[in-house]
Amino acid sequence: IRKKSEQVKNINRNNEHEQAQFVQQLDQEWKEKEQKLEQSISEHQQFKDDIDKVIKDYERQLDEKRNQLKNVQFELNKKQKVVHKKLVKPHRGFIMFGPPGTGKSEIMSKLATKIGIQMVGPPLAAGELNRPLVGESERIIIA
Repeated sequence: IRKKSEQVKNINRNNEHEQAQFVQQLDQEWKEKEQKLEQSISEHQQFKDDIDKVIKDYERQLDEKRNQLKNVQFELNKKQKVVHKKLVKPHRGFIMFGPPGTGKSEIMSKLATKIGIQMVGPPLAAGELNRPLVGESERIIIA
């Protein structure tokens, strides 16, 4: 800007037409730069708005996770209710079903070891229960 103002002073003061053209040129340059600056500001504002939306979405997700964590902690810290033993019978055993070879027996074996109980019988395959002799299937199950 200082260079331009010095150039204006250096233009022959008698030639008003040259001064007017020079001022118009300066005004045009100023408008172009102002337009580019406004466009840049607009782009940056749009980028900021997009970032704000992403941040708000992350904050919402974080709040949901915090609420879930509070619910889990509340349930874990909640004092267990005393239930009269005659009113509620404890569960006995597990029932697992599914196609053969999916690891049901393996899961139960590992679970029994983990919680410190013994499995009632050895793991059986479905084909071992169909025996031709009477009472043989029951003997395998009881063993």
